[in-house]
Order: sequence, then C-alpha cells, then structure tokens
Amino acid sequence: MRRTLDVNTVGPVIVAKSFCPHLKKGAAVFTVTSEGVGIRSCGTWVPCYGLSKAAATKVSGILNASVSDVDFYSVHPGRMNTDMGRTTAQIEPEESAVGFCRLMTGETPVSRDRWYIDYTGAEMKA
Repeated sequence: MRRTLDVNTVGPVIVAKSFCPHLKKGAAVFTVTSEGVGIRSCGTWVPCYGLSKAAATKVSGILNASVSDVDFYSVHPGRMNTDMGRTTAQIEPEESAVGFCRLMTGETPVSRDRWYIDYTGAEMKA
C-alpha cells in the first residue's frame, strides 16, 4: 500500500513542488488519475489504488487553492484497452493520448474551476 501511495499520491506532490518554481504564470500541470475516486466509490477491486488516486485527485484541488499562478488538473484517462482495464474498455490508449496532447497544448480549453476532468476535458463528478 505504501508503494502505491508513494507513486500515485506523493509522486505528483513532489513533481509539483519541484517544478512550480520553474513554471511560467498560467502553466498547467496534469496528473493522471481515475474515475473511481468519488467519496461514494468504494469498490473492492484494488482498494489501495482507489485510495491513492482519490488522494491524488484531491491534491490537484488543494494545489489550485494554494498556488494562484499555476493550474492543476486531475485527468481520468478513460477506460482503456490495457491489461488493467481490458474487461471494461471503451477506448484505445491512443485515443486517450491524443486527448492528453490536446489538453496540454491548449487545443482543448480547460478551466481551473473544473480541475477534475477526463481526457476530453469534460468535468468528472467527484
């Protein structure tokens, strides 16, 4: 469990802390999260993963409230056809990657008021 929390939750905090001093005003930081992070989403499949992604998602909101000149987003990559999500897949990984590129380049507009989004920029319910 500690390793999962270190990678999925503590890692994004360390990255944000390390990069913030070097980012220009208005920069955006995107953290890969999950759709199963809502307070009512209490599934039994890999519980430490869900806990770590819920915490990582909350980190983006807290950073947005704390750092005014950089925008932070938690992004659900979609249910992809991968080893982890094959049984419920809705998209191929390439579609998610294209969506992330559009988010990062600004082609898909986003607002820091809606910091929990999916790879298309649509707001996710927490």
